[in-house]
Amino acid sequence: MAMAFKMATTGMWVTEECKNSFMEMKWKKVHRYIVFKIDEKSRLVIVDKVGGPGESYDDLAASLPYDDCRYCRVRL
Repeated sequence: MAMAFKMATTGMWVTEECKNSFMEMKWKKVHRYIVFKIDEKSRLVIVDKVGGPGESYDDLAASLPYDDCRYCRVRL
């Protein structure tokens, strides 16, 4: 299992992949968006999908499930 970082007040853990993907998006501008989801069994925040630099907002919207919650970080 990947290394995880505990969030202070929620009891949730963030995986190393989440942290690395976010930092790549922030500093290297490699990703257009990142979709995160919560795995209820393991109480982990995990990366569900990473959008490449050429993907659009419509691609992001199409990747979101209709009946489940996701959290997104978008670089405009």
